[in-house]
Amino acid sequence: MTLTRGSKALIRLGLICGLQLILMLAFRAFWYTGIYIAPEDAYGLADIIELLLGLIFFLLLAVSVLVSLVLLFRGLSQTRKVALSLIVWSLLLYQARGPLRHLAAVYAS
Repeated sequence: MTLTRGSKALIRLGLICGLQLILMLAFRAFWYTGIYIAPEDAYGLADIIELLLGLIFFLLLAVSVLVSLVLLFRGLSQTRKVALSLIVWSLLLYQARGPLRHLAAVYAS
């Protein structure tokens, strides 16, 4: 089976989103607790980094869904199947982010 350019782009977007989620979880599990927070401060550098990683994740998911929707209506039949798969993958990653983040925080403790 030969993949079209659109299908390859969608697969790459899905992999990038999955890797970003893994990066967020690794940061939360391994490095978050090691970054110092001053006693009087409500938030520290680790919280800002986690916020930025989360914003990048949501931006990647939004771009993935938008590109998928465009290719869903304008692409070939194979690209449409991959576009629909990427939309489902993006929703799955979004739903899994909360529980997995909690597990990473528990693992770090």
